[in-house]
Amino acid sequence: MSLYHEAAAVLDETRAKKCSIKSLVYTTTKKGKEWKSDPKALFALSTEAAKWSEVLSEVVGRSGVLGVERTVRKVRRGFATLEALRESVNAGSAASMDGKGDDAVRSSRHPRWVRVNTLKATLDEQLALTFAEYQLVPTLREVMKVSSPLKKVYHLDEHIPNLIAIPSGIDITTSKAYRTGQLILQDKASCFPAYLLDPRAGEGDVIDACAAPGNKTTHLAAILTESGKDGSLSGKVIACEKDAARSETLEKMVKLAGAAEVVTVKAKQDFTKLPPTGRVFANVTALLLDPSCSGSGIVGRDEGSGITVHLPSTTPEASTGRGKKRKRTTPITLATPKATAVTSPIESATAEQPPPPDSAEETAEKLAARLANLSAFQLRLLEHAMAFPATRRIAYSTCSVHAEENEHVVVAALRSNIAREHGWRVMRRGEQVGGMRKWHLRGQRETVEVAVRGEGGGQGGGHEDVDVDVNDIAEACIRVNRATRKMMETKKLGKASSIERKAVEEQVAAKLTESVWKASQLYQLAVPGLSKLG
Repeated sequence: MSLYHEAAAVLDETRAKKCSIKSLVYTTTKKGKEWKSDPKALFALSTEAAKWSEVLSEVVGRSGVLGVERTVRKVRRGFATLEALRESVNAGSAASMDGKGDDAVRSSRHPRWVRVNTLKATLDEQLALTFAEYQLVPTLREVMKVSSPLKKVYHLDEHIPNLIAIPSGIDITTSKAYRTGQLILQDKASCFPAYLLDPRAGEGDVIDACAAPGNKTTHLAAILTESGKDGSLSGKVIACEKDAARSETLEKMVKLAGAAEVVTVKAKQDFTKLPPTGRVFANVTALLLDPSCSGSGIVGRDEGSGITVHLPSTTPEASTGRGKKRKRTTPITLATPKATAVTSPIESATAEQPPPPDSAEETAEKLAARLANLSAFQLRLLEHAMAFPATRRIAYSTCSVHAEENEHVVVAALRSNIAREHGWRVMRRGEQVGGMRKWHLRGQRETVEVAVRGEGGGQGGGHEDVDVDVNDIAEACIRVNRATRKMMETKKLGKASSIERKAVEEQVAAKLTESVWKASQLYQLAVPGLSKLG
């Protein structure tokens, strides 16, 4: 019974803290509060309970079981069979089974991104095998509008090679290709850092400074290996992870992806403790730095499709049958990752989100203090990365929307002593690898100007005599917006005409298309004259 009691506690705490179930289950375990239940089972039960909560609420509410013991009746909510109801819930349509709800939200769903792991397979092979029954569609919007898991379509991403978008209702984790590491679930924004860094065989080794859970690490290994197929001497990826539990996850991911020959895992290794001038790092020419951050840009995968917890009433009248007006309890939107029928040990343990805040509403003072601590830590890591003598490129990324963790850190690093000694600068947009050069969302000049002036409470300022080009930094920044349920709820359709409805749906779909569902900012730094042009 402890599993059910703990699942109830998880849902209660998730509602109170407005955090994701995945983050709560796994970061709580990491912090030392061990669950009596298996974390994977606890995560699965909690997410399924959240997903089915509207139906469960109606079942319990109609029965009045909370007031008196009574047999619970089956509820099919207008569907001919329970199987049809199950399909609709799994497709994310539970909130609209009575014909109500936000059509714009339902018509635009976050896609599921699948990276073909070229260490074990090729794109053509997977299209011919795993995706043989899928239909290629020309735009991402067509993928996002699919609501039935029976409709199989895919879209080839135009920015990241070997990246495929499929509808969110399709469970790719049941496929042999996923179970054997040929396919890896990885959001598009998460693919940006390794692709931007663009390590080439024969140029040297690469360090992934904060490597767990390993998606970016294995992506680096795949890019590095693929670039050496012409016979060039391949380098290696050195993956550092400070946390012991996450180190185990990293090692499992590397093994599953077939990257063990390319990746050297330094378990329980603090990157800042690595000696830059050590002999073993003499050939390190590129670094990927994706440090701990506030996580303010992370949005739960199903936040946009409306997974909510609906609480039943203690009286049957409050949730009675159709044809009667009934009082609905207020649903609470959760940032809840989608539970799938099959969950691998790797996917279950890869919570990339930071621990939830101490309270539901962080005060401005607490947030400012937290950002100050985080940005100081991020700056320290970035300056340490700049100290490796042979390094020529650094990709710095966060999943934060706060300038203190982005522009302020980059400007402060460029004005640091170590940057001046080694001649570091931002890699301009025209020098970036092709797909990233084409990405349209860039930094904001106003935000960079604030960082250059040292305003806003961040790490800006420093050596005022160091010339920092505001336009270069803004254009070099690769920015990804997030589309949240709150944004979509401002597009409520009500009784709008069909023309107005279609226009709003297209606006929402466009917002989701450009967001790739994870807010982040990404910079590449380089040493002048020695950077590789994209």
